[in-house]
Amino acid sequence: MAVQTTFSMFQQLLSESIDANSDLSDTLKAALKLRVTALPQYEPIALTAANVDSTTNATVNAATDSITIADTFAGEIEWDLITFSTPVRIEGAIGDIGALVGHIGQGTNPPVANADITLQYRLTASGTYAAFTRNTVLSEVTTVQFKAVIATQTGDHDMPQLHMLPEQL
Repeated sequence: MAVQTTFSMFQQLLSESIDANSDLSDTLKAALKLRVTALPQYEPIALTAANVDSTTNATVNAATDSITIADTFAGEIEWDLITFSTPVRIEGAIGDIGALVGHIGQGTNPPVANADITLQYRLTASGTYAAFTRNTVLSEVTTVQFKAVIATQTGDHDMPQLHMLPEQL
């Protein structure tokens, strides 16, 4: 017997409840079940200026949706703790630094180079940070918080958004 994931059990229960509802027509049941089957298994997250928790030697500009690392400083950006509705697996293998690097919002400075970004994570708001790399796999995670440590920059630079695709289990 195959092991069911939390997500697949959710899909099965939802399909069974559709089948059990005598108020629905067969056509509507079929349409709803197609939608249940097509529910996304991935829950994308974006680490952006909008969800920064704290910074060191960095400035968040909400108007331009950008994070600027000041000239001659190393910086740190800590994002809000993320809570998932179902357990997820987060794999660092999807991008150069453990995440896909996105745009810099509407910032006017050059982006921080991938090589200057070290990504870290912790599973609770008070836990100890650990390295998040291309080899990291977090499984059965319901909460996670990320932090980027930025190497010293020559000139102001804008931090790119970081994107991940946690898979619902």
